[in-house]
Order: sequence, then structure tokens, then C-alpha cells
Amino acid sequence: MSTNTIILYKMHGIQNDFLFALRTPELPMPTEDEIARWCHRRAGIGADGFVLVTPWELAPTEYQAQVQEAAARGLKLRWFMDYRNADGSTAEMCGNAVRCFAHILRTQQWDQGESLDGEVAWALGTRGGLKVITQVGDDYSVDMGVVTRFEQEISVRVPGIEAELSGVYLVAPNPHLVVPVSAEQLVNAQLASVSQEQLPLSQQITTEPNLPAGVNVELVVPTQDKQIKVRVYERGVGETQACGTGACAVGTWYQLEESLVEMPGGTLRIQVSPLATAVAGQGSSWEQRPAGQYRSAKVTMTGPAELVAEIKMPRS
Repeated sequence: MSTNTIILYKMHGIQNDFLFALRTPELPMPTEDEIARWCHRRAGIGADGFVLVTPWELAPTEYQAQVQEAAARGLKLRWFMDYRNADGSTAEMCGNAVRCFAHILRTQQWDQGESLDGEVAWALGTRGGLKVITQVGDDYSVDMGVVTRFEQEISVRVPGIEAELSGVYLVAPNPHLVVPVSAEQLVNAQLASVSQEQLPLSQQITTEPNLPAGVNVELVVPTQDKQIKVRVYERGVGETQACGTGACAVGTWYQLEESLVEMPGGTLRIQVSPLATAVAGQGSSWEQRPAGQYRSAKVTMTGPAELVAEIKMPRS
């Protein structure tokens, strides 16, 4: 294929939608401007994020330790997820996109997976650590690794909600702020459809203390046993129909072994196994996160993934 064009695959996991492209040695790296244009809902195809499906030999060298981690679990690490937000900025990874990653590997016959404990599995390297995906019927289950919950609460102001709210900060590995609200507040919240950096301060979600690297925000209402209703604002994107790492953060916040996280685009099953309680202090490796007590949990996420279209796009 000419370097003046690129094949993009439109995919979604419970309506959290993405554009995927296969990285090859001949493919010029997409620029932030190109990614932002392709993801634009009116001037482009439209997506919440962009994924470059990267063969491991083309992956950044700083993640080589994940090869040994995969081998210890009986898998060969063949792929790296190069994930970008809809504005072209780099992010650690995306939970819904991880399921889509396995689905496109399988449906495009790029990688049919390996046998792991009688199931078909894939190892995937990401900036947020190794992820192991298994096929479960028509769905995909992802070992999301460790989610960390900090006990320090953070004050939050959300447009459309008059009261000051209080949120809990979690790392999944993307930063998340889980904010309990009433059913009425969930409806009234005015979440921007674009990255809030483009908006005046009065229309932005604000926190105290300020989180300079930005944060994803989940407004949550527990509805019944094991079920939680959620709306999501994703940094660099705006409100989305779903967020996989956000669902993992919510499940960890809810502190149930299993929960069903219901988002506008659909429902994910989250399983949580608590690991430990410890203290993070200023100057530690957690210095970019709130100081204080935190808890860690091992989290598994299960849900669907779908391929929508294959699109040939011109390069700028």
C-alpha cells in the first residue's frame, strides 16, 4: 500500500469506539494532528481513541521487561498497544481497546492466540503494564493487573451539579476519580463532549487539590446488589459511552468481589481480588499521586468487542 494512504479499522467495546491501524516498518508514524483529524466526529471518521497495533520488534525498548513477565505466565509477547487519546496525546492504555485489540488480531488473522489453561489467550504489552486477554465465548476477559485506591478524598466540582462533591482517586493504571452522586445528579451533570481544555473554566470539571496531569472522572450511582450506574468523562476526549479502566476503578471503589458496571454503551463484569494496604509518602515513586494510605486490588474485566468497518484514508 502507498505511504500516502492508511487502512483504519473502526472498532468498539460497548460503544467506546476506536480507530486501529497495523504498524509496519514502511508505515510513517501517524502524527498527533492526523490522529486528531481521524478521530474528529464531524471532520473525520470519529472515535474516542486511536490504537497502533505494533509488532513487538517495533515496540519501544523501555518495555522489554514485559517479555519475561509474559514468559513467566506461559505466553509469548508478540504485540504492543500504542494508544493515543482522540486529541492525539499519548495515554497509558485503554481497557475497552484491549478487548478490541484481541478481537482484531483474531478476526484479521494476524494472531490466533495461544493455549493457556485450556483457553485461547494473547499477551499484550502496554505503557500501563502487561495485559493478558482470554476469549470467553463471544466476549473477552482481560487480566488488568493491579488497581490502586487512595484513601485521601478529593473535592470535585462538576458543571450542572450545584453541590461540591467528594471523589476517590484510583490508578488503573490511568488516573481515575470515582465520584458518588445521586440519581438526580447523574442526570443533571453537564459533561463536555470534547476535551475540557478547549472550554472555559466554568464548563470544566475542577478538583481540589488540582491534578496537573489530568484525570478521568466517573460519576457513580449504586443501583442494586452488585450493579453500578456510571457516566464517564475521559481526559483528552470528553464524555464517552464507556471506559474499561474506569469500570475497573469503579469496581475497586465498590469493594465487591464481582460487580456489573453499567455505562451508557453497555455493561462490563468486573472481578476484584484485594491484595494489600500500604502507605505512599511524598518523594516516593508515588510522588505524582496523592500521599496517604492506599489499597491495591487485582482486577479482571469481561465484555464484548466488535469490528465495525475497514476504511482506507489519505495521509496528510
